Amino acid sequence: KGLTVAITGHDTTGVAVCNQVRSFDIEERVRKGTARYVETLDTATISEIINRVISIIEPA
Repeated sequence: KGLTVAITGHDTTGVAVCNQVRSFDIEERVRKGTARYVETLDTATISEIINRVISIIEPA
């Protein structure tokens, strides 16, 4: 399946790179002006990203 999930059909396009997960406080970054909220992805795309991240952390 690969390490990326295509993001299409939204204002945001490109890929989510699932082996480069970082944890940070998005709300705080938006407040500081170092990030901006664009949109929320559809449930199917989010689920695919989560499934691929889990498969990297816990391979079969």
